[in-house]
Amino acid sequence: DNKLLSQGALALVREAPGAELTRRATELLPELDEPKQAALIASLTARGDRSALPSVLTAGDKGGDLVAAAAIDAALSLGDASAVAFLTRRMSRGGALAKAAGAALAQLSGEGVDEAILKELERAGDELKTELITLFPARRNPILVPPAIKLAESEDPGIRRAVLNALGALAGADDLPDLLAILINAEEDSDLAAKAFVAVARRTDFDKGLALTTGALKDATGETRNALIMVLGLFGGDEALTLVGAALKEEDDLIRESAIKALCGWPEVTIDVLFLLRDAAEDLAGSRLGTLALRGGIELLGKSALTAAEKVEGYAIAKDLAIQVAEQRLILAGLAKLSGDEALALAESFRNEQLKDDVAAAVSAIRNNQ
Repeated sequence: DNKLLSQGALALVREAPGAELTRRATELLPELDEPKQAALIASLTARGDRSALPSVLTAGDKGGDLVAAAAIDAALSLGDASAVAFLTRRMSRGGALAKAAGAALAQLSGEGVDEAILKELERAGDELKTELITLFPARRNPILVPPAIKLAESEDPGIRRAVLNALGALAGADDLPDLLAILINAEEDSDLAAKAFVAVARRTDFDKGLALTTGALKDATGETRNALIMVLGLFGGDEALTLVGAALKEEDDLIRESAIKALCGWPEVTIDVLFLLRDAAEDLAGSRLGTLALRGGIELLGKSALTAAEKVEGYAIAKDLAIQVAEQRLILAGLAKLSGDEALALAESFRNEQLKDDVAAAVSAIRNNQ
């Protein structure tokens, strides 16, 4: 049997047919030192005989990193649901091989693999639960969604975030009501819950997601209303914009702040979005919210697809509202990306001594853009 350790014999293990040779090779595994075990496992993996897998996984559990690494490769190549427990144990031990075991588990094929993963999930501690959930998007199996939804309100923040990321990638249109409930009930991670909800709606049924949001908004108050307004900002579109614009007129400063933030992150920068931010900056001039709207509008103006002339007109309006040097610098930075006499004249019209260098830089840049 020791002849199996030669290169020629290892080649024989890889290539020669026969169940007896597989049996003799696996029986030899416990007698070998670590490098020889790893070499033999590699040959058995190349051989492709699944009957070797139980012995290989046992060696991987008992051996050092070299043997475990070879066993992980074998599990991926030869494995099925029976390899899930081994790979999960390797993940739980941490270290460099935990990542390799997780990658193998993410790709493992065969009937019952996802069911076996769910069994491991049930008995796993919080840290391992988190690691297993992060594999769900790669597994792409809808049966993983209901258990993930149940864990969405876990007290462990790592589990919650892993669940929300997984649901954003895996959940379907039928899960949108559950995802909205998770968002509404979220005391923490509401931003991540909102992104997951909108991601699923965009991928599966945009109209249903938007309808659920607008329906819930009608009677929502407080933090729930704030969260739903932010969700509308992620959806974008005319209907959402109308509702967010209405929220700007509410008396509650927290609601208005959510509306302004939603507009500042709007998916498509249109003239209507900019007008709403301009109106908010004018209505709330001199306040913290007015400043927030003004700065957001200035930044969005630079990102918009408006013509250079339209941008200059927008910056001119912003200049009239900009009291603080910080906002004036934002305007000059935006002008510096434009060209033309109108942009040049507006940049030169800034007279604040604190902006002397900023004006010079903007004027130089505008001239270079000609």
